[in-house]
Amino acid sequence: MPPLIAAQAGLLPAAAGNRVLDVGCGQGRMSRHLAGLGAEVTGVDVSAAMLGRARAVGPADITYLHADITGDLAWWDRRPFDGCSCEMALMDIDDLAGALSAVAAVRRTASSLPTSTRCLTQGWKPSASPSRQLRYRRTCYGGARRQ
Repeated sequence: MPPLIAAQAGLLPAAAGNRVLDVGCGQGRMSRHLAGLGAEVTGVDVSAAMLGRARAVGPADITYLHADITGDLAWWDRRPFDGCSCEMALMDIDDLAGALSAVAAVRRTASSLPTSTRCLTQGWKPSASPSRQLRYRRTCYGGARRQ
């Protein structure tokens, strides 16, 4: 298991039988890991080249979508996700509020967004409603955990 995924093991959404969104999925490493744990995975990324690599590696039962998560939600099929993950991508998304708003909109209430980043210094709440507040946890490379 790659060290970054191992560092997030206790923070990842429950996978078996759940629908999970991989935000900024890139080459699909986390998507494949979650699918291997039994999740129905949808990976979203703005890079067609990275998605091509993810699809080439497989497996075929992972859905990869070429979309900007910070834009409109035309890519979303309106079925809520049970959990979300984001490995090494949030720090490269210019519109952090837009990305987190999208995650809040597509997930079931009270699910979390485990992330790994180089540096994420902004705190953010997408809604004043306690039932829709996005809770996120960060892991630092090397396994140190923060909440």
